[in-house]
Amino acid sequence: MGKGSCLITLFVASTIIHENRAAAQPSAYITNQTFSCGRLGAEIGGYLKAKIFARTLNLPFLLSPFNNSNGLRLHAVETHIPKKHRLRKNAIAVKTIEEVVAAEDKRRVGSTRHPILYVIKHGGRFMEKPLCKEMQEEIRNLIAPIKATPKLKQVADVETVAIHVRTGGGYDPKKTVQASTRRFPPLSFYAKQLQFLASQHANQRLRVHIFTDDARPDHIAKKIKQLVNTHNIVGYDCREKGNRHDRNVLEDLFLMAQCTYLIKPWSSYSGAAIIIGNYKAILTVNNGAFEQR
Repeated sequence: MGKGSCLITLFVASTIIHENRAAAQPSAYITNQTFSCGRLGAEIGGYLKAKIFARTLNLPFLLSPFNNSNGLRLHAVETHIPKKHRLRKNAIAVKTIEEVVAAEDKRRVGSTRHPILYVIKHGGRFMEKPLCKEMQEEIRNLIAPIKATPKLKQVADVETVAIHVRTGGGYDPKKTVQASTRRFPPLSFYAKQLQFLASQHANQRLRVHIFTDDARPDHIAKKIKQLVNTHNIVGYDCREKGNRHDRNVLEDLFLMAQCTYLIKPWSSYSGAAIIIGNYKAILTVNNGAFEQR
């Protein structure tokens, strides 16, 4: 991630929630919100936000398992809370740390003493914010595959460019795609950024890898190739068959993270790749400009 102070130091709670360390049971717990659509990027984003809240407020974290979490190390390491656990009867959905602090202050003044489960609602683009080195390493180790995943083929003197293309295939209705150009930019955006990246590294050979929710990645690769005019791109790679929005999501995430450069739309999925990867530069729809890391 980019340089900056540790995110968790940006929040100063007005109340220390765990005042009674001698208590046999914590007064409150933190868990992540899960999503019916099962979109991996949103799930990891929700997990990350809840972990940051738990760390900041010094509250125990309980994992609400999500789609594909069983393929990640976090699934084996974290304590789980089942869907029908008794704590969920006292669940409160919150979006900010201040909401948790206010709720705990209110409980302390009142007579409520039963443990509360705070379900942290997704939002706030936590994938884009800097983490301190310690927490980034912790999250990187947790968002790691349990089983070995394919390795990106590396060629001497050739650097790799990951392009994450969202088309909404399988997840988003057409009206959603049309309404959000930051999440679903046209292919000309990716071509423009690739052209710019190639010009900045004119003496460096590049190989492009397309990652997408579209059923025909080969069509996307062909169209981008037609829009880019440069001598130093040696080839375009993508999944040639069997691609779907809900297949190979873990495999693609870790392949994407192995690339040297990343071109991305607004997306928690490729945001997760930023956390676990080590990109030299990221080109994003946020500013459409080259960002040196």
